[in-house]
Amino acid sequence: MNTQEVTRQLSNPNTPINFNNIATTPTAAQLPLQRCASDCNLNIDCSHGLFCMQNNGLERVPGCIGTQTTWDYCVDIKDFDYGFTLLPTGSSDNKWHMSEPLSVTLVGE
Repeated sequence: MNTQEVTRQLSNPNTPINFNNIATTPTAAQLPLQRCASDCNLNIDCSHGLFCMQNNGLERVPGCIGTQTTWDYCVDIKDFDYGFTLLPTGSSDNKWHMSEPLSVTLVGE
């Protein structure tokens, strides 16, 4: 029986960048928000190809470094590692949460 732990990770093409804590309510002139910028409410608040990650507390925001707030950030799907899943919140406004890391044990002969 194989009990060796196997960890796999995507190769992230993005370089981590600093958080950009713009405002709790960005003005129309500040929208759309760029990667690692906050505070978004909907995916449409973010630049093309990014989505609004709901940050309930101080969850790790992938691809971003520095000082974060409890605000919601625009993120790129490429910043997520294997082991994380984007979960819909169930609301009607296209918001998403990031799951806890997943652990997988491979068993075989």
